[in-house]
Amino acid sequence: MCGGCGADRGAADWARPFLAGLAARSAMANAVTSAVGRALGSGGSCGSGGGRSGVAAGVGGGPRVQARAGGWLVRSPTGAVTDCAGLGELVTAVGRWLGTPSDFAAGSPPSGRLLLPSPDARRGIRLRVDPSAAVRGLAEECETVVVPDDERALGVLAELSRPPWSARRYLTEVTVAGVTRAEVTRAGVTRAGVTGAAAGWAGVTGAAAGWAAAPTPVRAPSAAHAADLLLWLEHGRRSGRWDDAALAAHCPLEDTADGSGGAELYVEVRAGHVVRAGCRDHRSDLRV
Repeated sequence: MCGGCGADRGAADWARPFLAGLAARSAMANAVTSAVGRALGSGGSCGSGGGRSGVAAGVGGGPRVQARAGGWLVRSPTGAVTDCAGLGELVTAVGRWLGTPSDFAAGSPPSGRLLLPSPDARRGIRLRVDPSAAVRGLAEECETVVVPDDERALGVLAELSRPPWSARRYLTEVTVAGVTRAEVTRAGVTRAGVTGAAAGWAGVTGAAAGWAAAPTPVRAPSAAHAADLLLWLEHGRRSGRWDDAALAAHCPLEDTADGSGGAELYVEVRAGHVVRAGCRDHRSDLRV
């Protein structure tokens, strides 16, 4: 909440449900310090007491990040302070120290867990590019948006990534003969064994661009790496790494006694837009 204007600057941030507690924001502060440390070649130490105090000590030449109610304070080496209300603002504030985006460092020490969000009421929607079909725009009762070309499709992705539609709908999988991707995967059927283009597996059909293809999966090894994955994803997104690509980021959000896997983070980026951010529960194959 901005004290000067009364506006909640972080309300539109796609990552907010996962960072709604001080422990999760502290983990993100640690993730920033680790990433800056790797970029500066100093090993990425998280500093002392980062997880409990909410303060991640800056590495040499890097910023100091403090988690606080509603966001973070970033103090640069020169003493300048930036108040960040959401993950996007945080990445913008520290981006110059993060360097050029690289592959996700799954083998690095974990920075901490994120919050398992409460179930929400958003509903899935599909996107089809078809110049011969009647146009159907985004609407509450619409299940499939139909547009005539890629340019209009990119506009729909942009709308799905920001309010008000980001709070109402998300891009969902296209079903093939009434079977969802989760059901097909569980049955052991490969993509090659299913009728339809690869793009039909992830909510966009009829477009040949890279952003419409089946998303490239990136998976973090444990729930303790969740903050690192989210930071890596947002930094790459804001750097333009996936402006013509599709990416699906996965990470456990909880541990289960039998090792079968419980709720996991699932974030899908297309053409640089976050078109789906939520969690899945593998025990029921339902989105929660």
